[in-house]
Amino acid sequence: MKKILIFFAIYILCLPIFGKYTEKPLFSHLGVNDGLPHNTIVDFVQDNQGVIWIATKGGLSKFDSYDVKTYHHFSKNPQSLGSDFINSLYKDSQGRLWVCTDKGLSLYHFGADHFKNFIYQHRAIYSVVELDPVHLLVNAGHELVVFNTTDLKFRKLGIAKLPIKGVSTLFKYADEIMIGCNEGIYRYNLLTKKMSRLHIPAVDGNQIQCLYRTADTHLYIGTEGSGLFVYHLVTHQVKHYTTLNSQLSSDYIRALSVNEDGDLWVGTVLGLNVLKKNGVHAIARCNTTVIMDDLTCYHIIKRRHINLSPFNPFTLLTRIGTQHQKNH
Repeated sequence: MKKILIFFAIYILCLPIFGKYTEKPLFSHLGVNDGLPHNTIVDFVQDNQGVIWIATKGGLSKFDSYDVKTYHHFSKNPQSLGSDFINSLYKDSQGRLWVCTDKGLSLYHFGADHFKNFIYQHRAIYSVVELDPVHLLVNAGHELVVFNTTDLKFRKLGIAKLPIKGVSTLFKYADEIMIGCNEGIYRYNLLTKKMSRLHIPAVDGNQIQCLYRTADTHLYIGTEGSGLFVYHLVTHQVKHYTTLNSQLSSDYIRALSVNEDGDLWVGTVLGLNVLKKNGVHAIARCNTTVIMDDLTCYHIIKRRHINLSPFNPFTLLTRIGTQHQKNH
């Protein structure tokens, strides 16, 4: 079997025209040969100092544009990373870095350069979002629980007491949290403390991989094998993009993000796509190199103008293989 290369890529945005991106993007690669601990990279965030934190299945790394430093779990050191098998990362409104692992939740202390670890019923922690400056909503073993960052305890209270099973993804926008689960998508209002289910028959029954909400009331829904759905939260209209009716490179969606021009960037198991915000509503694939078509984009973030580059790029987290995957 050919070796699979995993890398971290910085994508420099080029000026778009409808249909394709005609300029080739610039990539800067960072892989295991540069100090990353594992070939499978699942997530990353940028902290308030501009440092990129990279989550892998073999530890946590930070990259300051010059050097890579890696953190591992050590059973005899309680202040080490809780586990090397990381599911996701989260930076809260206070700039704290939370690491979701298969053994629990880890909080990184910037000054001391170590971790504080928290375990909930020996469950894997898949993701977190911030309810308020004190409380985190935690996806623990695909069920919701609230973590108090002051007394450092998990509790089943508020939203976490609602019978939502099979939670797959969480996304916070303003005063609302969108929850993807086995039953579909729930919408929780942080001000009214009310939960409602979005009735989207076209989406129900699909495995939801990622969600992204924008200010113009569009909710973007990435699925596992059923492509991309665009749902209007006011008119309830649904648009559905697949490989059969658009230029979408794969129906297996892994990441969603919107740039400053309002274009939606879609990371799939077979490359990067863009949905233009110009009234045309058509998926266009990046016209880059052949190797780009084999990329698996797991995460997309807008990078701050700090330290790393004078440009205004999107930063992509990708997995690239020498052959297309048949089973995703």
